[in-house]
Amino acid sequence: MGISSIISLTRAMTTSQGVDGFRQAAENEMMRLAGIVPAGDNAVERLNTAPPGRGVNVMMRKMPFSKKIKLVPTFLRTMNSVTKCAEYMQQRQPSEPVAGSTTFWDLVQNVARENGAVEVGFVRISEDEIFEGYAIPYQNAIVFTVGMDKEAVSSAPSYDMLVEVITTYASLGDIAIALTEYLREHGYGAYPGFPVGGVVDYVRVAEQAGIGAIGYHGMLISPQEGSRQRVNLVFTNMEIPEPAPNPHEWILDFCARCQKCVRSCPPGAIFTSAVPDPITGRKSTLHYDKCLDYYGANQGCGVCMDVCPFSQAGYDLIQVGFQKAEKRREKRKTAAQHKMQPTIDIGVSQPAPMPSKAPDVVFD
Repeated sequence: MGISSIISLTRAMTTSQGVDGFRQAAENEMMRLAGIVPAGDNAVERLNTAPPGRGVNVMMRKMPFSKKIKLVPTFLRTMNSVTKCAEYMQQRQPSEPVAGSTTFWDLVQNVARENGAVEVGFVRISEDEIFEGYAIPYQNAIVFTVGMDKEAVSSAPSYDMLVEVITTYASLGDIAIALTEYLREHGYGAYPGFPVGGVVDYVRVAEQAGIGAIGYHGMLISPQEGSRQRVNLVFTNMEIPEPAPNPHEWILDFCARCQKCVRSCPPGAIFTSAVPDPITGRKSTLHYDKCLDYYGANQGCGVCMDVCPFSQAGYDLIQVGFQKAEKRREKRKTAAQHKMQPTIDIGVSQPAPMPSKAPDVVFD
């Protein structure tokens, strides 16, 4: 990292808007060179985690200087990853698609995992998934996740959780760079996604890649790490295999019955049913403004990530239990229908509605 980057980092650690400015400068490099596929007509605006006087800006302003200094090594690693990603964006790559193979795709997955990735998938990104006003170099992408330390997540909201988040961003950048280098060495065009502040919604893209499903808390839930993860990708001109149907869609039914994140969210920012987001217009179960303000005032958060059953009990155990419970519910429903007798009495009483608050244990 050069002296200018170190100066920028120092400014980021000591001022309220330095972090966002440093990130935006790196993303501007990508936009200058990667305007091949622009956002579609139905694209949404990218949400800002550091608007003036809110979010990350509040967090950095309120944080004691002693804690900021302790963050320097972690920030250096993350900013170094962002800087390297920006450098790769300056190296123009061929735009024509190049055929891939199942064998090479397996090798790509191995490289990702050898460098720390947990889940790996591939997807063709729709223009509407690109944030408004941005563009991507290729529509094909390799998507991957990095797990987060369970002990750090369990301490949320806390300084340790904040350090873990920043560390994870650094790992996301390192893996993206390793994959980019590997693809280019084998004749494919590739650009790393920025680990902080991407130009597409990484979580939605990961769901479309079949890696997992998005929970009520707005985060990806996948088999290996549950909700304890972050996502990044690498854009490539390599032709990708036809994605299989997402095998994790049952998670949405589980979330509807669980709702533990809804009850545990400190600012009450998670809803029990999807409503139009006041900023993007997309339906969501997450109130972004409430989440952002709490995040900024408490050195980040992550409570919903911690309490999510998939982060605690594990994917396989929950799936088995949920499937058994669904079978029992279906049997009870069938038995109740058989007991019902035809009647012409229009005044017959109706059963009471089920309570809206789900219990912590939701298998039955």
